[in-house]
Amino acid sequence: MEKIAQGVLRFRNYIYPHMRGMFGQLSEGQEPHALMIACSDSRVVPNLITDTRPGELFVERNPGNIAPVYSTQRMGAASASIEYAVGVLHVPNIIVCGHSDCGVMKGILSPKAVRKLTAVRRWLDFGPSPDEVDGIEDPAERLETLTELNVLMQIENLKTHPSVAAKWKKKQIGLHGWVFDIESGQVRAWDEKQGKFLPWPPEAGSKGTKDR
Repeated sequence: MEKIAQGVLRFRNYIYPHMRGMFGQLSEGQEPHALMIACSDSRVVPNLITDTRPGELFVERNPGNIAPVYSTQRMGAASASIEYAVGVLHVPNIIVCGHSDCGVMKGILSPKAVRKLTAVRRWLDFGPSPDEVDGIEDPAERLETLTELNVLMQIENLKTHPSVAAKWKKKQIGLHGWVFDIESGQVRAWDEKQGKFLPWPPEAGSKGTKDR
């Protein structure tokens, strides 16, 4: 905990003073640009990947960036986050962000590795079936494909949530699928027209200084 304690002290003594005004405004409410459903993996840091400040991104993190199918019988934190972000905060976008080397996807492909982890094993039921990538021989390609399929599956699951479905039908909310590559730092986004994940954003659109 020593490293974490030192970090809190640095924030309080050196970082916060320069951001006091912003935190003062945030203490009165939030208007995030998007809800990001990301994996709990410590290597995936949503605000770092998107270069966003506090208050700009509402984040739901769980193993495997899962958005369970809506069910009144089986509510959980993920469903509550989705409902609050869409129904109360009125976020205009939802991003499901998968990533390379995902332990949950590895667990789906190798169930023996998680057989003693009861909660994890049950959580994997919310992900895609390993049968969907049975025809792929290369292990790396199989993992990458399953990761992409999981992102697309969670986007479809989002549409079962009443708060999302109502806005999706009226084209009042955008649903986006991303895969973040840890080694390269690259984001690939699902392109509906081309039917595949492509580097995002296009270089021409990512240049220039971002307005804060």
